Amino acid sequence: MFASRFVRPLACVGLLCSVSLGAVQAQSYPNKPVRFIVPFSAGGGNDFLARDISAFMNERVKQPFVVENKAGGGGIIGSDLVAKAAPDGYSLLMGANTATIVDATRETSPFSLTKDLTGLGIVADMPIILVVNPSLGVRNVQELIALSKSRPGSLNYASSGPGTVQHMAGALFDSLAGTQMVHIPFKGAAQMIPELLASRVQVIFSAANTALPHIKSGALRALAVTGDKRWSEMPDLPTVAEQGVAGYRVDLWYAVFAPKNTPRPIVDFLNKELHAYVDDPKTHERFKGQALSPVKTTPDEMDQRVAADVSQWKDVAAKIQFKLAQ
Repeated sequence: MFASRFVRPLACVGLLCSVSLGAVQAQSYPNKPVRFIVPFSAGGGNDFLARDISAFMNERVKQPFVVENKAGGGGIIGSDLVAKAAPDGYSLLMGANTATIVDATRETSPFSLTKDLTGLGIVADMPIILVVNPSLGVRNVQELIALSKSRPGSLNYASSGPGTVQHMAGALFDSLAGTQMVHIPFKGAAQMIPELLASRVQVIFSAANTALPHIKSGALRALAVTGDKRWSEMPDLPTVAEQGVAGYRVDLWYAVFAPKNTPRPIVDFLNKELHAYVDDPKTHERFKGQALSPVKTTPDEMDQRVAADVSQWKDVAAKIQFKLAQ
């Protein structure tokens, strides 16, 4: 009886202490430099955004946001550093939805994207464009499907490696369109585009910033964008779904993560600052040069999107019997 009288009050005191600690941390946050981890080498979309956000935050909060490139393991090494960091808002991750593919297709991993990280907000997306060599003779998605079905296994699509967005975009296309294209992995866009220009591969699901110069020159032909809406820079280019492949949607988005259990007041503070960054007209101007479009989400909306993407890629991986190497 004696013990039971005090269990509930003590539990409530513990909860109040936890909430109070989070509130105190948020009031003084940030009071020291913040590590901003990019899990890839310098020069890519993650790196550009991390440095752009950091410059903005340095002015806003008067504490340095220090970008650190921790490349390796397809983004695993840098992401794991943040997943295992103290949940205090001083270690953040500049991630992308490529991480949802890793989470969905890797049998063992040092961390779980959905269990060990929390979303602060998606800040940008970049269209993926279904591109072909004009010599293929197709001008829209239905013509590509018809050609592929007439020659099963004869068309190739390139990617920057197994488990990348380009690979899974092609696999999802095959699954929903009933085609049988052959996946040809390369080490990056620097290898893929020349192969497509030379007609040694026929199809690429390419990030817009990579494909756009060649589309504008006429060297490559754009058939569709892969998202659920058209891209404002190419408004006449329909989506894959609009052209008859129901349910097809592949996006390339970029977001900021923090360790799970970061106090909610800090999560909300950082989300508010990210919204200010996305709303800044100067940000929009810089995004145009990178083929990026601004996006705003709440932390909860981002977590829901991450979970939905992981579920989608698990389904696709199961259909093509794909697992990332350990």
